[in-house]
Order: sequence, then structure tokens, then C-alpha cells
Amino acid sequence: MSSKHTNVCIKNINGNLYLYSWNYRRKHLRTARKKQRYEWKYRGPISSKKTQNYISKLPIESQRLIELEIRLKQEEYEKQQEELSKLKKEEPYNSRFNEIMKIANRHRRNKLLKELEKEMKSVI
Repeated sequence: MSSKHTNVCIKNINGNLYLYSWNYRRKHLRTARKKQRYEWKYRGPISSKKTQNYISKLPIESQRLIELEIRLKQEEYEKQQEELSKLKKEEPYNSRFNEIMKIANRHRRNKLLKELEKEMKSVI
């Protein structure tokens, strides 16, 4: 199946931005093994040269939209991190954070930190 990937998606994973492209797969082209409607392709981290080359080959309008989306995703992530740091300083979360940091077992500590962060994100 020959396809041109012009549909792109930018995902923020732990503060790092990654570029994915996707293409709709028509029903008659789907097989029993691949019943997916969309074919996703990982293009790489935004900062890589390979990804920048891919973006430069897209139409100018798409390039502008991607750059705008990158800026918005970065600003959104930074804003979320600022709010999380403010919440960590407030009392119910500050005492829990300090208790968790006293735990010697790294795996248990990381698990509890993730749970605390998840809870704080639900408040935001």
C-alpha cells in the first residue's frame, strides 16, 4: 500500500515531544491481521534531524501548523509543571511528598510519586 503521510500528530510524553504521522486505511485494504482503521508511523523526537527533514518536506501551511502546535504543547506542559510545583508546596500534598521521599525503596517511592502526581493532575 503506497501512502503519503500528511496527517501528523504531536505527542508530549514526559515533557518530550514526538512526531507521529497517520493515514486512513480503506476497508478493502484492511487484512485479518491488521484490522486497524488508521496506520500510525513513528517519525521520532521533534528535535532530531530526521524529523526536521520530514517536516521540511511537508507543505508550508502544514509546517506552520506543526510549529504552532509544538509551541502550544510546550507552553501547556510548562504551565502544567508550574501548577504542579505550586501544588507540591501546599500543605496536603507537601506533607505527603515529604513522607514519600523518606521511603528508601526506590521502586515503591517512584510508584507512590506517580500516584501523587496523577492525583495532583486530576485537581488541576
